[in-house]
Amino acid sequence: MSTETVAPAMPEGRRPTPRPEHVEPRMIRREDALHHVWGDQEAGYVTDRVLSSTRRLHVLEYELPPGGEFRHSDSNRTVFGADVVYMVVAGKMIIADPSCGEVHTLDTGQGVLMRAGTWHNAFNPYRETVRVVEYFCPPPALGAASDFARRQEPLAETTYRDTRWEGRWPDARDEEFAARRLTLVCFENGLLEFRDDKATHLRSTLTSTEYLQLVSGEVHPGHVEEFAPVTHESVVVVTEGELWVDVWSVEGGYSATNVLRAGDAMFLPVGTHERMLVRAAETARYLLGRGTVPDGWTPDDL
Repeated sequence: MSTETVAPAMPEGRRPTPRPEHVEPRMIRREDALHHVWGDQEAGYVTDRVLSSTRRLHVLEYELPPGGEFRHSDSNRTVFGADVVYMVVAGKMIIADPSCGEVHTLDTGQGVLMRAGTWHNAFNPYRETVRVVEYFCPPPALGAASDFARRQEPLAETTYRDTRWEGRWPDARDEEFAARRLTLVCFENGLLEFRDDKATHLRSTLTSTEYLQLVSGEVHPGHVEEFAPVTHESVVVVTEGELWVDVWSVEGGYSATNVLRAGDAMFLPVGTHERMLVRAAETARYLLGRGTVPDGWTPDDL
């Protein structure tokens, strides 16, 4: 008689992503984020570190190892009812819209904005793990992720070759740019501004829609600034260097100076005040996302 133990099969269907819902200001170390494995055999597997997931904004970091990828399956349809930005913070990735064959490469510091209803797959054929920070609004807590995806018709065909421009390239370059569903963003092509009129804190607005604003910032050694009020729920993720985020809140009696390193995050609720400083000799870089959701919003509003 065999004594071999047979492991039970994992239940079919999508595993829900954890939703850490913060209320007060909070620093989240990268190693302390909630871990999650997304996907299935058909779609592929992605490892997530969920930083914050409220009814205003969803933020996580995910990784694809060398040779890793995610596509889509019936249980995990990669199409959402939200504005979603993927920012590559380490490594390199290929992103594609399998409904039409649009394909782009993303290097470190580059990202992509996808509006509601955009199918997407991602691939890492390179030699190093790619790390991606995701900002998502309206968030999954309001039904904009898997709930929305289940109501979409599955793709009849999947393609990674865009044939719309054959026989007209590069003459059709402007037409192709206007037709993109995957909008490329990076610090250099954003809307640049100073914080408090100081060149030592330069901010680049990567995207500003009715739901999601994402800023990429660089703070230079020795910089210090005045406190500014937080008017929309925000999450800061440091991508490079060491950034001091000084925070206080009148209502909650919160006052703390937080030292963030690459991968660490800071949750900033409305009503707090924050300022950024750099004490080290290297420039610190960060992403700051703000979520805005109208009262009573549902995915049916799309």
